[in-house]
Amino acid sequence: MNDLANIYDIKDSNNKPKKYRKNLLDDLPALNKKRKIKIRTQLLENNIHSLYLDIYHNKKRERKFLKLYILGKNSTRGKDINNLNLTLKLRDKYELDLFQNEHGFKMKNQLADVDFVQFFWQMSEKQKKRNSFKPYKNTYNYLVKFT
Repeated sequence: MNDLANIYDIKDSNNKPKKYRKNLLDDLPALNKKRKIKIRTQLLENNIHSLYLDIYHNKKRERKFLKLYILGKNSTRGKDINNLNLTLKLRDKYELDLFQNEHGFKMKNQLADVDFVQFFWQMSEKQKKRNSFKPYKNTYNYLVKFT
């Protein structure tokens, strides 16, 4: 992710924290450049900004409100930066899902949904030949009981 919000976590060549803008919201136009899903804000009472994702796909607009807020106070600057970085990660995840659904494929780096209990049972079946099946069977029974 090569976004401006990651600048807040980076130090310059002299190992000093990089300078950042006083208002985090000034960076949003640059963060949204060339993106299918835009990060937007909605001004709430007391000058609190609510972050949401604005998704425009197949001539339909959808808004996903994230319940993340930018308070804009010096005392909450770290929390605001974390909320903005989290919003960027969520946007990237939604863009990846949208891209996969649009083109009909799954990325290799995503794990498949695997039922661990079923996997454990298959592994324990291999232990029958070694006469060590009983501990595996007991563990399997506990897994079934608690899942």
